[in-house]
Amino acid sequence: MQRVLVVGCGNASRRDDGAGLYVIRGLAARFGLAPQPEEEDGFAEARGQVEGAAGPVCLEMRFTQQFDLVLADELKEVDLFIAVDAHTGAYPEALRRVEVSPGYSSSLTSHHLTPDTLAGISLALHGKAPRTVVFSVRGYDFNFGTDLTPQTQAAADQAIEEIATLVCGGE
Repeated sequence: MQRVLVVGCGNASRRDDGAGLYVIRGLAARFGLAPQPEEEDGFAEARGQVEGAAGPVCLEMRFTQQFDLVLADELKEVDLFIAVDAHTGAYPEALRRVEVSPGYSSSLTSHHLTPDTLAGISLALHGKAPRTVVFSVRGYDFNFGTDLTPQTQAAADQAIEEIATLVCGGE
């Protein structure tokens, strides 16, 4: 059975930076999976079996404030890793989708790692890295609040559709 891990990253208290949580919640609803209760740090998760084009898929989704080393170890068990985060306009698209290879991207701290670095660490430690796809949703407002702007919500809704297709074996 294929195992898919979708991780949304961001700060749900900073408006559009909560796009990752919005996508995780939307995917849980789309697949009929009940999200687990959130903890104080904003962490939420949902998991279950869904039907894919080639058979059942074990789908796990979660939200976290940052990608960390623990996730790199978990990737050894995953076939497809999908990362979802907000961006501040670094890319022209409202929704940017890119497949990344295991590697290394520099970061100012070891507390925030990039998806390609996580896959690279998994490859170095375990000899296996999952296919890794990053969805970057354009954010417009990062002030305090929990609602997404309409533009970010539209891009996040598009991400939900594209990720659901990817999870089920479509491209």
